[in-house]
Amino acid sequence: MSGTAALGRNRINLKLSEIDALRATLGYANIDNAKIGNSLELPHVDFSVTIPVPIPGLMVYDDDSKEVYAGNGSSWISLSAGGIGNNVESYSFIKTSDLIVNPGVGLTINNWSIGGSSSYHSIPNWNLSTGVYKATANNTYLSIGLTLSWKGGISNLGKRSVKIRWYDASSATVSIVKESMTQADPNAAVATTQEVSFNVKLDMDDEVLIEVEHTSPVNLVVEGGVATHISGLEIT
Repeated sequence: MSGTAALGRNRINLKLSEIDALRATLGYANIDNAKIGNSLELPHVDFSVTIPVPIPGLMVYDDDSKEVYAGNGSSWISLSAGGIGNNVESYSFIKTSDLIVNPGVGLTINNWSIGGSSSYHSIPNWNLSTGVYKATANNTYLSIGLTLSWKGGISNLGKRSVKIRWYDASSATVSIVKESMTQADPNAAVATTQEVSFNVKLDMDDEVLIEVEHTSPVNLVVEGGVATHISGLEIT
């Protein structure tokens, strides 16, 4: 399977509503939005129909072969064949406690936990205390599925945003590679949830973190526990 073009590394994420847009503009067939629960479901594709642009870092599941593939910029490579990396690790963890977020101040989500359950587990490159993932090898493929809950009973004013920031060690630059923004639930007593999905190819010492911000006039709270959780895959 081969493609016709490659995108720059700061354009390699394919997320939720963007999947629909890509399906429409590039001719992707039978590709489903990623669903995020306490595990991450990769986008589903049908490789019997040509998929023209294997975006670097994008991981998909082929319903026909029952295999996971990753785009390297010029072709789709089966992970089961060991073409990208020899080590595939999954991770899943929850927010340890509530996070108070002041208005207009971007704050990294930190203090994650494996929750004392076999359902949750971490990998060494995720620093659960700081909330920063750091790649320790070139050609590291990382997928992230985040479900976040803004606690209800506080305010329904202002917008809530989740940003995934990528630090490119080779150029010492930081960029926002994914941003999700939503209005609060009209019922102030109800929690506002956000879901973000992200796939990226990283090189040595590149970093990824998740940041939250809001424009409400009062402090808001990202809810701790299973209401805010993250999961995904690391391939090295």
